[in-house]
Amino acid sequence: MKKLWVVALLTVAMINGCGGGSSGYVGTSGSKIVFISSRNGNQEIYAMDSDGSNQRRLTRTDEGESSSAISLDGRRIAFTRPNIAERNYDVYIMDFDGSNQRKLTSAGWESGFSSPSLNRDGNLVAFDYSARRTAQIYVQSTSSNRMTSSIDYGSDPALSADGQKLAYSQLCYPCEVEVFKVTRLDGSIEFSTETPGVSYQTPSFHPNGSNLVITKRMYENGTSNADIFLLNPLNGQLTPLSTGPFQESNPTFSPDGKQIAYSSNESGSNQIWVMDADGTNKRRLTGEGDNAGPSWGG
Repeated sequence: MKKLWVVALLTVAMINGCGGGSSGYVGTSGSKIVFISSRNGNQEIYAMDSDGSNQRRLTRTDEGESSSAISLDGRRIAFTRPNIAERNYDVYIMDFDGSNQRKLTSAGWESGFSSPSLNRDGNLVAFDYSARRTAQIYVQSTSSNRMTSSIDYGSDPALSADGQKLAYSQLCYPCEVEVFKVTRLDGSIEFSTETPGVSYQTPSFHPNGSNLVITKRMYENGTSNADIFLLNPLNGQLTPLSTGPFQESNPTFSPDGKQIAYSSNESGSNQIWVMDADGTNKRRLTGEGDNAGPSWGG
């Protein structure tokens, strides 16, 4: 089971990715999916229409980017960018077309802010911070950089569209047991669970804030397998949406909540796939190189 305070500098948030072409699937009209692509030799942020067409590059840097998240209204993208010289990484925000890039955090030596998640209109962002044996989650305004709340020993946050709820993993320190929680920003707990040998990762709220999709990673005999589940935090019910030998992770709801984009290696390499919200009608959107870390908005 992963320990949330252990961070591989500059690689904790790095996700390989790459684009492809249209699958012929007709996606949610007008919506966009952002993802990470390394097709040009560097990890950059790309966007595509929800049917897999019109793939285009949004960032061009020597350092590369990772863990991108688009606001539900499709107007803003938050992402992680490393600073190789300072051996750290920070969270940035930009407009959907890649313009107006602005740094939101200032990490110190060998530390980093990563895994951003935006609310519906992109005026609030949640992200995690890691430095040696420290892990925290922060929520702040994207306009004033004013911090609104923080959670100790937390990582991998998801912010609900209305900005009122957080889903995240938390390490019970020093017992080193990982707990998955859904809380309100006032700290009240809606759901909490811990299962030995299981890690709940990359949560994503339904647009109405009711359910979540999560990656359930199971560890056994030195190996792990990742599948996607639907979680009802009111009763704790977990419904499998993908099971089998493939590594499937990073689920994200479409803006209307009817579909889910996710990462899978079912085709032999990491690609972006889409399925209906009940786990049926799976189809691949990308095909060239590797792709991962989808986020859906617009």
